[in-house]
Amino acid sequence: MSYIIKQIKNNTESVSQNVNAAKNQIDQADKQLKQFEGNIAKLACTAVGCGLGFIAGGPIGAAFGGGFTGICIKGLLK
Repeated sequence: MSYIIKQIKNNTESVSQNVNAAKNQIDQADKQLKQFEGNIAKLACTAVGCGLGFIAGGPIGAAFGGGFTGICIKGLLK
C-alpha cells in the first residue's frame, strides 16, 4: 500500500513541476510580447515625432521631435 501512495505522491510532484514549468513559459512569452509591443510603440511614436519635428524645424527638429513624441506617446500607451 505504501508503494502506491509513494507513486501517487511522485506523480503529483511531477504534475506540479510540469504546471510550474508551463507557467514560467507563459510568463516568459508574456514578457516577450509586452517587450515587442513596446518596441512597436516606440518605432511608431518616433516616426510620428520625427515627422512632426521635421515639419517644425528640419533635421534638428526631427531629432528632438522623435525623442520627445516617442516618450510622450509611450507614456500614454501604458
